[in-house]
Amino acid sequence: MPYLNHFAVMIRGIVRESASRREPAELLRIRQLDPRSRCGESTTVMQLFRVDYLPEDAPRVHMVFHDKHGWYCEHGRECPAVAVVRKHQRVDVSER
Repeated sequence: MPYLNHFAVMIRGIVRESASRREPAELLRIRQLDPRSRCGESTTVMQLFRVDYLPEDAPRVHMVFHDKHGWYCEHGRECPAVAVVRKHQRVDVSER
C-alpha cells in the first residue's frame, strides 16, 4: 500500500502547473521619448518613457518620468509601469 500513496504523489506533482504558467505573459512596449520636445525646453525631466500594455481591449498608456524628484508615472509613484521602466533601465545598463 505505501507504493500506491507514493504513486498518487507523483501524479499530483506532474499535473500541477507552476504559478508562472497560470498567469498569461503580459506584452508591453517601452519607448524612450525626448523630454524637451514633450515637456518643454525648461523642463527638469531627464528621462521620459511611454509604456504601452499590449494586447488588451482598452489599451493602457503610461508616461513615466525621471527628474530631480525621482521616478513617477502620470498615475502615481506606485504605478506598476514605474517598476517596469526601472527594470528595463537596469537591463539596458547591464548589457552595455
